[in-house]
Amino acid sequence: MVKQEYLSDWVIRAQKIAHLGIWDQDPTTDELWWSDETFKLLGLEPQSTVPSFEKFLQSVHPDDRALIVEKTELVLKSDGQPYEVEYRIILPDTSERILHEEALIERDEAGIPTKITGIIQDITERKRAEIEREKLINQLQTALDNVKTLKGLLPICMHCKKIRDDKGYWNNVEVYIQSNSEATFSHSLCKECAEKYYPDYDLYND
Repeated sequence: MVKQEYLSDWVIRAQKIAHLGIWDQDPTTDELWWSDETFKLLGLEPQSTVPSFEKFLQSVHPDDRALIVEKTELVLKSDGQPYEVEYRIILPDTSERILHEEALIERDEAGIPTKITGIIQDITERKRAEIEREKLINQLQTALDNVKTLKGLLPICMHCKKIRDDKGYWNNVEVYIQSNSEATFSHSLCKECAEKYYPDYDLYND
């Protein structure tokens, strides 16, 4: 069984920087050991209590406890393959955090479990960033879906320049475009029309 005093300084520092804890369990006796960082991740003072699976479950979100029990039973039956699980915990101040856990079981030559070693890491901020990113992607996709694009062959009158819509009605160009795109119109006057209809006004200064 690993002990806190046996951990090197750099391992302890690495745990603090990565918000990562280590735990160790003897399946034959159910004796459990947590590193100081594991206590902290569960909202407990380091070495303030004797580690146990029951105390750990008390910190797990009620809706995730069944998942933890299921994963624990699976790792005990596994042939040495590691398992991964994400779950929520409720800290003493009632705040909620998300942990990622991986564990690996060791067996003797007879196949009897002799040791389970695991790590847990606080991934709350990463998960929140992923949720915000997904929300942004969905918002952008919704915006793109709402954008109307004009394409294809448009039937337009060769004289009055009205456009026929899918229902067979003829619409002014600006009405048709506004109904089938995100474009809006601001009326103006081209140079040719200005000279034709308002010859007394010098609207274009060349």
